[in-house]
Amino acid sequence: MKKLLCIILTAIFVVLSGGCSTNSQPERWLNKKASAEDVLSMALEAKLLLEEWDSPEELSPDCFFQYYEALVVYGYVSEQEGESEIDRNIVEDVLRLFFDVEPERMRSETYYNEDNKTYTVEGLGNVLDYQMEQVRELNGEIQITYHLYYLEQFKQSGTLTIQKEDESHYRFVSHKIHQVDDIVHPANQESTSQKTASPLITDEELCERALYLLDPYVLPVAWWTGGGYSSLSVFSAPDNIIQNEDGTYCRVFRFDSIQEMKQMTEQVVTKAYTEKYLYPHEKDYFLEQEGNLYLSTAAFCGEWMFTAQSASVVSKTSTVAELSVTFENLYEEKFSFPIFLQLEEHTWKLANTPYVTGSDAVVNWNQQNDSSVPSDEQLISRLFSLYDYYIYPIPWFLGAGDDALGTLEVGYEPLPDTPEYTTFFEVSRFDSIDEMKRAVEQVVTQEFAENTLYPYLEKGDFMERDGKLYRNTSLLGSGWGADPVSASVLSKSENNAVLSVEFQEYYHIVTGDVQMTKENGIWKIASLPDFLTPSPSQTDKK
Repeated sequence: MKKLLCIILTAIFVVLSGGCSTNSQPERWLNKKASAEDVLSMALEAKLLLEEWDSPEELSPDCFFQYYEALVVYGYVSEQEGESEIDRNIVEDVLRLFFDVEPERMRSETYYNEDNKTYTVEGLGNVLDYQMEQVRELNGEIQITYHLYYLEQFKQSGTLTIQKEDESHYRFVSHKIHQVDDIVHPANQESTSQKTASPLITDEELCERALYLLDPYVLPVAWWTGGGYSSLSVFSAPDNIIQNEDGTYCRVFRFDSIQEMKQMTEQVVTKAYTEKYLYPHEKDYFLEQEGNLYLSTAAFCGEWMFTAQSASVVSKTSTVAELSVTFENLYEEKFSFPIFLQLEEHTWKLANTPYVTGSDAVVNWNQQNDSSVPSDEQLISRLFSLYDYYIYPIPWFLGAGDDALGTLEVGYEPLPDTPEYTTFFEVSRFDSIDEMKRAVEQVVTQEFAENTLYPYLEKGDFMERDGKLYRNTSLLGSGWGADPVSASVLSKSENNAVLSVEFQEYYHIVTGDVQMTKENGIWKIASLPDFLTPSPSQTDKK
């Protein structure tokens, strides 16, 4: 079973969608192959499954442009950055690959602007999840049978039929709804055998899932923390504005209520993530009024500044996976970031994102026995992922200058009632020393932490007060100027490895050995070169 838009199941068939059978193809068509999973998911997004129809002519005109938007979200059609309106010829040339409908029929009042001859981008929203039951091909037609659920309650079953025109594209033929009363959502079924257990997911599927979930159109962080108008589908027309003593609010067309938005959010990110990083914004930004949802303009803190480009699996178990994801910012600069996926309620979800500082704090790993020796490439990838300054714990103890300040979101108000000549900054990444320790011990071994890092706790450089964690400003002077640029494996066994690593230290390269150890099923850093780990006595004293 997979929930909304999940790609856990292996595609049962492949439909080639390279373009129409004429000598030309639509301007933005990307020649990407589509599986039955994608066809069904995009049809659900475009609301093609909400009613029966024997011909696309019977569909609501809104469905056509919604399908175009789904094609963009799923990566079958390219888009222009910041584009809010699209020339009708671009849209309709693509849609005619899939619907045997005249362009005039596609132009709905909701999306089509007759004056400008354009379609207006609004975004997609859906709270249904599905189970694909069967795919079969008969006389050139492909029939996809499915079940739909709402809040884990059965809604309907149906069959979507498409026609393979040739080896390059397909067209929608019909949709039938079957009334079934005795279907139980898989989340409510007991796993009594291997047959009902969650299927294994491949590395390729994990990477595809991560990149899909991190797409700004899908990722719900934007809806809670202010990711820009394109993600929220907000218009500023006067009828869509509310002003009161708390400020100005714009209507969110993607959802009608906070509850509906939460249901979608929890299809994408874990419950623990939502409770800690997203839902606290509810009281600050959102307003429900007369059946509509509004977002405070104070939440519009800017568009997302970077997008996910590629991913590779660092490690995985049956329930948790760590991926190294490459992002690109607006200046076409690339950087890597560790992303964790966690299997929750039969669905692989994001356990962290780079968009909320500190969200990569603690992931509860449920390890499985793995006695295999990792490849050199896997060890090097794991080391670089662990060393990433967003997740690496040593700067939290030693003080890493500006990079660590940004990571920690250090506040500039000193802690009251502290000892004389001592100033503490609030550490918003963690709420307690115990929470910080749990994160630390996901990255380095317990022995390394106790011998090299935890002495800073005894020294009094961290303080808990009123449910918050604070850090002594005396830690801000040790500096942190070495980043790994390359590595090679010197030796390795089932549980230990030594790597030779080249570090870029300001304007020159320094080389040192790094030891890695497999502890409790996880490969961690066990030692670093001395120039990276000064002892507590080497840092400024209070």
